[in-house]
Amino acid sequence: MPPLWNRWSRLTRARRSRRKIARSVPLPRDSTQKPERIGESRAVGLGTGVAQLASVRTVSEHAPTGSPFPPMQVKVLGPDCAPLSAADLRRLFRGRRLTPARRSRLAQSGRIVAACGNRTVGVAAYDRADDELRVHEFGVDTTSTLCTEEEVVNALLDALEVACLAGGGRRLVLLPRAATASSLLRRRGFVTIVEGRAGSWFEKTFAS
Repeated sequence: MPPLWNRWSRLTRARRSRRKIARSVPLPRDSTQKPERIGESRAVGLGTGVAQLASVRTVSEHAPTGSPFPPMQVKVLGPDCAPLSAADLRRLFRGRRLTPARRSRLAQSGRIVAACGNRTVGVAAYDRADDELRVHEFGVDTTSTLCTEEEVVNALLDALEVACLAGGGRRLVLLPRAATASSLLRRRGFVTIVEGRAGSWFEKTFAS
C-alpha cells in the first residue's frame, strides 16, 4: 500500500475518534459558565432552603409569655347600681353572717367592686361623712384562682384611697368588720385608733 494512502487512513481514524469523544461529553447550555456537577447544585439549593426555614418562627413563639389570667378590673358603683347577687355575697363573705340590715346598708352605700374576668372577687362598701370616708364592709373571694387575696385587698384599698381624695376627704377609716389583713394595712400606712371587743378600727390620714 502506498505511503500516502496510509497517512490519509491514519488521519481519518483520528478524526472519527475525536468526534466520538465530543458526542459523549455534553456541553453546558451557557458556554460562559463552567459546568457544575448535579450533586453540588442540589446541595447548594437544599442548603439555602434550610436556612430560610430556620429563620421562620411560629405565631406561638412571637406571642408574649404573660400571665394567662384576665386582668383585674375595679369599678366604683353608687347606690343606684344593681346590688351584688346572693351567690357573690356568700362567696365574698364566706364564714361571716350578713344580716338583712347589713345587706340593705351595703346595697345603699357606695361600693368598690373588683372583678377578674366575669367573676367578682372583692367588694368594699363605704359612707362619706365630712372629710372622712368610712368603710363598713370588706369582702374578698379567698377561693379564687384568678387573683390572690393580697392582690384583691391592695386593689380595693388603692381605689378607696383615690375615692377618698377625689371626694375631698382626708381620713380613710376602716371599721372592725372591714379591717382585714391588719399586717398589710399597717404596711400601707394605716394605724389602729380604737381597739375593742368587736375588733380594731384602722385609720389613714392624708395631708391637706
